[in-house]
Amino acid sequence: MLSLKKKEVFLLNKNLKLDNLLNDIATGWTKSYYEGITKTSTDINGNKFAPLKESTVFMKKLKGYGSPKKPLLAEGKMRNTYVKTKATKSKQFAVISINNRDRKIASKVHNEGNKPYSIKPKRKSHLSFPTKDGWVRTKEVQHTGQKKREWYGIGKVQLKLASKIAKKHIQKALLK
Repeated sequence: MLSLKKKEVFLLNKNLKLDNLLNDIATGWTKSYYEGITKTSTDINGNKFAPLKESTVFMKKLKGYGSPKKPLLAEGKMRNTYVKTKATKSKQFAVISINNRDRKIASKVHNEGNKPYSIKPKRKSHLSFPTKDGWVRTKEVQHTGQKKREWYGIGKVQLKLASKIAKKHIQKALLK
């Protein structure tokens, strides 16, 4: 717990710019999401992502993706989060968003996971898709569901980072 003297409280009230603190935290979090996906393959709690299934790696290779064995890294769209709304003196909040509208649903599915479901053709009588053993043609496929990979949100990594950033801002405000 933090205990402050009256003078320190006065200095914090006078010198701590909460909008700058919030914006620095938001920027730090966007960097942590990027690094979790591209560099460390870890979730928001610092845990490694589960390896991809062999069939997923095969499809990513077939589509020509650069890192077929890395989870959440295909086209690189989900790693591009940004600070959409910056905090100001009058509006003490920041909003982080995903850069591409077309990835918002996929981002949510990856982050939260989903249950098994059936895939049936919509316009044709059969589904056709390649596998490592050749092409398959079928009337229905049972998808196994998606395990959740918490890459976005507030986890242990973000809380630790926010604490570190806040500490620097508080120390700076007390030294003025």
